Amino acid sequence: MLSPPLDRVPDARVLEDQPRFWTRRGFAIAWIAAVLLSLPALRVGALNDDFFQRLVLDGSIPLPHLGPTTLYDFTGGHPVVPWIEIGYLPWESHPALSLRFFRPLASLSIALDHALFGRAQLPGHLVNFAWFLALVGVAVAWFKELLPKQQAGLASVLFAVASAHAVNLGWTASRHLLISAVFSGLGAWLHVRQREAQSRDQPSAGVWVAWPPLALALGTSEASLGAIALIVSYEVLGRADGARARLRALAGPTLLALGYLGFYALQGYGVRHSGLYLSPFEQPLALAEALLSRLPILLGELFGAVPAALWAPLPRARPILVALGSLLLAVVVALAARAPREQRRRLRWLGVGAIAAALPTVGGIPDGRMLVIASLGATPVVAGAIDAVFAGTSARRLARIAAGALLFLHVGFAAVARIGVSLLLASISDQQKALAQRADVSACPLDATGLIFTGADPSLSLSGATSLAYYRPEIMDQFRGIHVLSMAPQRQTIERALDGTLTLTVLDPPRVVTLFEQLFRDEPLVPGYLLELPKLGAAVLETDRGFPTRVRFRVPEKSCLLSWRDQRLVSSPLPPRGSSITLEHEPGPYGL
Repeated sequence: MLSPPLDRVPDARVLEDQPRFWTRRGFAIAWIAAVLLSLPALRVGALNDDFFQRLVLDGSIPLPHLGPTTLYDFTGGHPVVPWIEIGYLPWESHPALSLRFFRPLASLSIALDHALFGRAQLPGHLVNFAWFLALVGVAVAWFKELLPKQQAGLASVLFAVASAHAVNLGWTASRHLLISAVFSGLGAWLHVRQREAQSRDQPSAGVWVAWPPLALALGTSEASLGAIALIVSYEVLGRADGARARLRALAGPTLLALGYLGFYALQGYGVRHSGLYLSPFEQPLALAEALLSRLPILLGELFGAVPAALWAPLPRARPILVALGSLLLAVVVALAARAPREQRRRLRWLGVGAIAAALPTVGGIPDGRMLVIASLGATPVVAGAIDAVFAGTSARRLARIAAGALLFLHVGFAAVARIGVSLLLASISDQQKALAQRADVSACPLDATGLIFTGADPSLSLSGATSLAYYRPEIMDQFRGIHVLSMAPQRQTIERALDGTLTLTVLDPPRVVTLFEQLFRDEPLVPGYLLELPKLGAAVLETDRGFPTRVRFRVPEKSCLLSWRDQRLVSSPLPPRGSSITLEHEPGPYGL
């Protein structure tokens, strides 16, 4: 039995005939919101990975495996111990750490920016903006294909306003998610469009037309696997024709996904030995456990517009975010159940597809920017749930309150959060620039080794050296290398022994651990752990829950200390032998 054509569903046609607000104005509001809410992102400067990628393209970071197509292949399958020695990675990094992502098309896009515009940030943001407008266009076409016009207009507004777009617009290095979402959405839309045309006995080119954009999406970001999940959900739950026809339609996307995953695993892509990222190839059990703690938070953003990124700065609130995400999903499901039967079937496969599309992101840091493709499934469900309440005449007061709350979260709260995140990114980028421009390294002799012992903020521990090299290359020319000795956000003491070794002690227990400190290692450090390199040595003396609290360092005689004081990076000579210095912790640009 063929599934009913979408434009012949009686209850959908009745809804479309009603001259209601979202039918008349929804699409115009969506485009206006897409433009206006994106403007604050245009003033964000370079930050984080932007420094690294531009320095690679400048030739300032001479790592042979990095180039125009491999900007996201950070470790490139090479041993990382030499990079620890020169300071590219912290001393406590796992010696087998691997950070590799297959994103050649996104990488080429960044390289093209650099070739055409150099280090100018605005042109790159305009490119991001253009990709975002293309994504909104694909989303609107997708919603019109699936939903009555009233719901499609509302869904378009919800998608255009979503706060998750802020980071992808403002951070150039995150462009891979915009590009992959455009190609993924186009592939999913073409697949569904061709299948629905076949159901109506209309001319159809065949589902093969979806394969090229899906292949391009997989060459842009691993997040594109979410589009395959949407297509599978459509064929399994959204179609009523024979199993053979559905399997035949699924053959192409399934082979693409399996081929991609096989290539990804055989070539060693992915993240290994990181405490933040969970690899399905290396840690399947840990990934399964993460489903309980991370997936509900991601679903809270998808279905309730509660930013999943709150997971990072609010570790104590994570159980609340899990409960809130579960509650919001339940509310959307309950309200969507009020929709007419044929619409419920459509909303069901979209919802299941959205959840399945979110699964590949569970292994990383919960963040709404990773959910763009999944939102192509979740947004129509939310729009359908809200419309099911307000389109009817028998909805109870509680249902109307719930639907109104959802509308407020996805439009009002999301718009404010979108602007707020953009302004926050702009502030962080300004502070990272000021960090480099105001840095005082006058106490460091020429050809010295810099030792950062207040590196809790990622602006120091992750991008301190690269921001200095980006804005003030003359400073980096002064150093043989810069090492981060500690990432503890606490008061610390450095004591210099008579033999010249440094002993760093973290004060005020218990040991506080930041999110970014967990990036570099998945195994706890233990007393007795030794790192012996020609230019750096570290001996762990004491730990707290696997993180160092007392470490003895062997450093070059020609070294100086770098610390974050009074909102600037300042230098000081090593303390005299037999003496010590204590430094209070001061939050950096990220507030860590």
